[in-house]
Amino acid sequence: MPRRQRLFATTLATGALLAWVACGGSGATPVCTPGQSIACTCSDGTWGAQVCASGGTFGACTCGAGDAGTGSSSGSGGSSGGSGSSSGGVVDSGPSNPCDAGQSLCHGACVDEENDPANCGGCGTACSGTCTHGACLVVLASQQLAPGDLALDAKNVYFTNVGNPGTVVSVPIGGGAATTLTMGLGTPRSIAIDATSAYTTDLTAGTIRKTALDGSASVGFVTMQTSPTDLVIDAIATNVYWTTGTAGTVVKAALQAGTVKTLASGLSSPDAIAVDGSNVYWSDIVDGTVMSLALAGGTPTTVASGLGSPNDIAVDSKSVYWVDYAKGVVVKVALGGGKATTLAAGQNKPDAIAVDSKSVYWTNEGDALNGSVMKVPLAGGALTTLVDGLDSPGSFGGLAIDTTSAYWALDPQGGTGTGAVMRLTPR
Repeated sequence: MPRRQRLFATTLATGALLAWVACGGSGATPVCTPGQSIACTCSDGTWGAQVCASGGTFGACTCGAGDAGTGSSSGSGGSSGGSGSSSGGVVDSGPSNPCDAGQSLCHGACVDEENDPANCGGCGTACSGTCTHGACLVVLASQQLAPGDLALDAKNVYFTNVGNPGTVVSVPIGGGAATTLTMGLGTPRSIAIDATSAYTTDLTAGTIRKTALDGSASVGFVTMQTSPTDLVIDAIATNVYWTTGTAGTVVKAALQAGTVKTLASGLSSPDAIAVDGSNVYWSDIVDGTVMSLALAGGTPTTVASGLGSPNDIAVDSKSVYWVDYAKGVVVKVALGGGKATTLAAGQNKPDAIAVDSKSVYWTNEGDALNGSVMKVPLAGGALTTLVDGLDSPGSFGGLAIDTTSAYWALDPQGGTGTGAVMRLTPR
């Protein structure tokens, strides 16, 4: 038994002996203050509490009174931290955690909540995959042929396989069999969804393809495009916007009517694209810029310049965010431009980015097996490694988040059928 466990057991035994003496002696001298409590051992190995009665003696051990391993509990059934002091009728009976460093007490056993799949991130929280940093890492789809971009709804993850042949695939968010929605595509680079359909850019076929989410139909929605690259659907599901890398344009089409309008032309190499309620934003990987343009069209505005390779971008109500693959940084700037803020530096080939109301998430493609998924607060601060040891995560913008999890694609051997789509919960 580790030394700290022996010490804790000795403390409990001493407390139990005092309680026995109090109950078995003459009862003339109270041994505790009414309302106080000490920890005791339950029959299932968890910790309970003995409460001091009005006569100044401890009552029977009451189990289920508090969180196992807190080292103290109150007469009302709550728990308090093991501070080694008494306050408000609560007495700490000794060390708050009898386990070794890095472990916590769970149902009478010492567990590692950072890595134990049976107690991943908390006592009794089961993980069906790999427990890493207290979060559950699950492979949703394996043996994929170069999985690229991702999109989510409440039930499924939709993704492209950019290998030959190109496919659009769905897999349940909670895990299950993957379903190929359409196949025989050229190079389906990017994907976005509305309530009924998935829209993908096909680089080699020069089309925007529309595929029913149930796989019942797949048609060429817009044709005769030159290298359509990244695409996005606006929040009200009215239009789809995309970039054409070699043609140097930003284009939109109405989802219902299918009418096409070129918003900007004469660009160097527009790549990643994002949209809010007023503007469309894109990165140019040749010019090293992030640009914006009103949804109705007009003259593009330079939001940021002098960048290395802004591979992916995201927006929220205040800022534009991007990852710079060449410079190894994650950066934000106000929607209208201005002084940029570096949120993370020294990153190893950051490749895909996503934001929520609190944090910025990105993938580091890395080298060999040192790729990672990271996050940082929107305002900046300490970086958090969500998972590491990955092989090329986030290719082609393959990163998405929902309220509980992060999802990404990885393609470790470049289209050889070893790709996967993964989920990490919580994020």
